[in-house]
Amino acid sequence: MSEFKIEKGIAPPPPRASSAWHPFGLMEPGDCVFIPVKPGRNVPFIRRAAGQFGRKKGWKFTTREQSGGVRVWRLE
Repeated sequence: MSEFKIEKGIAPPPPRASSAWHPFGLMEPGDCVFIPVKPGRNVPFIRRAAGQFGRKKGWKFTTREQSGGVRVWRLE
């Protein structure tokens, strides 16, 4: 037999408004956002996230590492 117990009648949690940790979807062309990070850490992650989000929406982003974080601009 199985070690798992199947349960019935338990409602699933309500959906979250947004699972995104970033504000890219709220940005308009020309907007920028500063995302604080430790030096050298998470910079590639933020760049990839902006690029992937932009490809899904057909938008363009650019990023620059700055003291204390990364600045992300929405270009179009």
